[in-house]
Amino acid sequence: MLGGMSSMRLSWTNELSVGVAEIDEQHRDLLDCFNETLAAAQTGSKDVVARFFESLGDMASAHFAFENNLLDSAVPQEAAHRDEHVKLLDEYGKLIQDWAAGDIHVREVLRFVAIWLVRHIAVMDVPSFRRDTLVTDQSSLSL
Repeated sequence: MLGGMSSMRLSWTNELSVGVAEIDEQHRDLLDCFNETLAAAQTGSKDVVARFFESLGDMASAHFAFENNLLDSAVPQEAAHRDEHVKLLDEYGKLIQDWAAGDIHVREVLRFVAIWLVRHIAVMDVPSFRRDTLVTDQSSLSL
């Protein structure tokens, strides 16, 4: 049991909304997946936690690909944002390897994820996507 870890539970707030429904939904899903991983870390075996970590990594990777596609089409000057996605996935992968090898405690991985998830949404995503000029639903465009 990991005492004190329940305080790491993440909650969606309107301040995290980027104003793009699909991205906001993905962000909520990422927060939910983190909370499920946190619960598994408190009660489950290392194998169970590993599956949750894999799921969280896969979900983040798919989400970043979606965001990168939007950034490429609507906000091409956001190279730093795309670079941050690569950096975060690399750091996450290294932490998972260290945890699997027994070099670090699961708490360190969870703390990293909690901080980068909220910080990335608030510092990178909100400014990038909360723009009046960003078009995300191209079906409404007339040619």
